[in-house]
Amino acid sequence: MRKWLLGTIAAMTGSAGVALAQSPPPPTAIGHVGGPYPAGVLGDVADPIPPPIPGMAPFGPDPATGFGMPGGPSAYPDIPPGLHGQENWGHVPPPGLALRRIAPHVWTYADFNLWFVKSQPTPVMPLVVNSAPADGGLIGRPTTHELAPRSNDLGYNLFSGFKVGGGFFMGPERRWGWDLNGFLTEQKANTFFARSDATGQPLLARPFINAQTGTADALIVSFPTFASGSVLVYTSTQAWGADGNSVLNIYRSAPTADYGVSINFLGGFRYLEVDEDFRIASRSTLLPGATAPFDGKLYSSPATIEVQDTFRVANRFYGGQVGFNLDARCGRWNFALMSKSGFGVMNEEITVAGMSNLNDPTRGIASQVVGGLYANGSNIGRYRNDEFAYVQEVTTSLGYAWTSWLSTSIGYNFLYVSSLARPGRQFSTTVNPATVPTSPTYGFGTAVATPNPLFTQDDYWLQGVNFGVNIRY
Repeated sequence: MRKWLLGTIAAMTGSAGVALAQSPPPPTAIGHVGGPYPAGVLGDVADPIPPPIPGMAPFGPDPATGFGMPGGPSAYPDIPPGLHGQENWGHVPPPGLALRRIAPHVWTYADFNLWFVKSQPTPVMPLVVNSAPADGGLIGRPTTHELAPRSNDLGYNLFSGFKVGGGFFMGPERRWGWDLNGFLTEQKANTFFARSDATGQPLLARPFINAQTGTADALIVSFPTFASGSVLVYTSTQAWGADGNSVLNIYRSAPTADYGVSINFLGGFRYLEVDEDFRIASRSTLLPGATAPFDGKLYSSPATIEVQDTFRVANRFYGGQVGFNLDARCGRWNFALMSKSGFGVMNEEITVAGMSNLNDPTRGIASQVVGGLYANGSNIGRYRNDEFAYVQEVTTSLGYAWTSWLSTSIGYNFLYVSSLARPGRQFSTTVNPATVPTSPTYGFGTAVATPNPLFTQDDYWLQGVNFGVNIRY
């Protein structure tokens, strides 16, 4: 019995010595049946279990230990949690999944935009008309016909712009970061031009309401046997802006998830500027035998008289903003959605300028007087005003990743401004002839109150498609 026991111990000891002398076997890969985590994708060796789901035990809730139960302990307390308990996933995707990068350290982008903008509004009364000579270009007469376009016709059609930006996440967790971007549109104009022939055909006129009589009146631009002439209505618009935001990642999928999603909260400051111009200019050359008043005196052929009204508005928005962006990725495709809402002050600056010129080269006469037709002594000057406004921007895009760091996209952008001043609304067509240098009653008569529409508020929008190039590292 003793010999059998000693023999058994010796055999077991020998077997253990052989086992200790051998290299340890490689860890056994335990795959996640039906799951997205094949063995070995998250480390240098095979992973014995899949990564944990926040608040869940490795293989589901365990009432005995409390793991995975509401209020229970974490299944992996040694892994530092991310924001709101999220796991701090590795930010470099495993081999073969590089196109699913959803937590770049640095990013930059450039977009080319094709946009439409809200049409320029104008006064209710038409700005340029023609008629039979007997009707004198007066509104309400049978042959008086509107020529210059009104509000819904003063559009700017398709125009271009661009947007550039970039940002970065700070720290290895890539939860906090910064983003800065800016955009600029081209200056787009809408022009209306009409001209008579050398004999003054057809009649062209700039209508207005005579504030002294309350009836229709007109500034004659061209008239058969009296004057030949032309008239121009010009409006332009341009917008640009920039905003800077802190970025807080509030959700991010695991790098190996079939569908990668990242959601960021944005908060920062926005600046936006909209510059617009509105001009009406006319030029009349007196025909032989004709005379016309200018600055209280009469001048005869071949004198040329010019009358110009200019209204310029600069709208500058300063405000804080909040928003979010969402990035969803599947393979090489990605969808992005961004929304930002800004609240602040709209600083409005309106410049009203009017000028009348006379030129008679045969007599060597040249004269210039302050005051046009709609821009005259009653409203010429520079004015400023502040209004509360909000700015809403929404952008969507669909992109395709050509490499792990380069993608292109096509999308839609909408920018809305709740309140600003537009130049087509900043003047009245009711005019006191005593303030118009080309009127026969210039400088005569009593002061008459005229409407003052300065700082009439309107809204504004830009919208269109964008084509982008995006770089992410």
